[in-house]
Amino acid sequence: MSQKSYLEIQNYQRNKKKTSQIKIERDLFDERLVRKYVKQLSKLQLEKFSQERGIPIEVLKEHQIGWDGYAYTLPIYHQDGFLIGFRRKIPNGDTISKKGSRAGLFNVDAIMASSAGATIYICEGEWDAMMLETQGYVHVVAVPGAFTFKKEWLSLLKNRHVVLLYDTDETGRKQAEKIAVILKTHALTVKNVNLSTILKEGKDVRDYFNTR
Repeated sequence: MSQKSYLEIQNYQRNKKKTSQIKIERDLFDERLVRKYVKQLSKLQLEKFSQERGIPIEVLKEHQIGWDGYAYTLPIYHQDGFLIGFRRKIPNGDTISKKGSRAGLFNVDAIMASSAGATIYICEGEWDAMMLETQGYVHVVAVPGAFTFKKEWLSLLKNRHVVLLYDTDETGRKQAEKIAVILKTHALTVKNVNLSTILKEGKDVRDYFNTR
């Protein structure tokens, strides 16, 4: 077998594997599930959740907030547009990922719609990102926790200015510092906003605007 033929077979196998992986990821979650959860969320639940989070109903609807019978749901999409999972806000509890979900940037469309030179705001949580949107900020995304930042996201931030807005606890501060260093080799500029200078320990973006 010639070297060229061997390389062609290798490339084919790699591309086939990649295509199969994308298909598997696409098949994990169905868009119909998003619509089902949205439909299951009552008007009363939506109003109550809006008050609790301090986020306008219109913003929650825009991001397709739903209810799966046990928790509020928030769909998460891949940068290529397909659904990769859900984040679940348990009443009086934490926000966690639905089993089988893949980690993704919340509101990643905001980056995809931006142009070179735009400023991207990265919050530690989805609710913080929504709160920032209500204040007129655009191109706002969120990581699903301080410890999660995937290498594949770096290329999305190329030729962009990045502002990090992580929580004020020790974990948030340290992780933001690490990510800021990594981003400096990809983004145009990186600004790590230390909210602990104006907020108490353990507070976040949402707390800042809710207490003003």
